[in-house]
Amino acid sequence: MNDGLRVSSSAGPGRGAVRISENNSRPAATFVYKDQKITLKIKDEIVAKIKSDIQSALKQYGGLNPDYFAHIRKLSIKYWHDFDRRKIFDKN
Repeated sequence: MNDGLRVSSSAGPGRGAVRISENNSRPAATFVYKDQKITLKIKDEIVAKIKSDIQSALKQYGGLNPDYFAHIRKLSIKYWHDFDRRKIFDKN
């Protein structure tokens, strides 16, 4: 997620525009522009789907090995293709 934010916003931690929270283990991004602020968090059902797929892959491939990582790569490409970025986030 960090790399995607850097590319899309031209921001980076070196300039102080990106900060990584140590308190929250759930991916989220807050964007601030003048007096406007929006926070995007991945929807619970998306997180649950990804966690379920990872657990299934661990069982199917017996742990962290080349076949497991090849499968995870396929899943990540499938998610990128199938998930609509306008529908996977909760906005605050």
